[in-house]
Amino acid sequence: MSGPPDPYEGIESEVRRDFGTETITRKHLPTGEELFRISPVSAPEGCRPPEIRVLLLYRGPSGPPEVLVEPAPTLSNGNPAANIRPKQVDGETWNDYSVQWTWIPEEPIWRNVKRKLMRFASPT
Repeated sequence: MSGPPDPYEGIESEVRRDFGTETITRKHLPTGEELFRISPVSAPEGCRPPEIRVLLLYRGPSGPPEVLVEPAPTLSNGNPAANIRPKQVDGETWNDYSVQWTWIPEEPIWRNVKRKLMRFASPT
């Protein structure tokens, strides 16, 4: 007898397909949130470090995730990223940052993540 269907199965499939199976870890939290840790992910050209970790924090399978990074990269112009807000998730410190950015459900997950990360490429 199998359990109930996994509401995140399609999301996990897409994330693994686009980012690579070996780079993804998934965890279900007692709060009901679902985490997808993606590492390594290339930071935009010129940013330091050149690779970062990305966390997709889902509060439900039908809405967009919160996209967090660790560490917050230094911009290609050498300045620190602006408006960084540290956040504790599952015992780790991740970073959110304010940008004018919207999750577009019709686009693949990787494209939405990439659009948010590309904000680091622009000097602030």
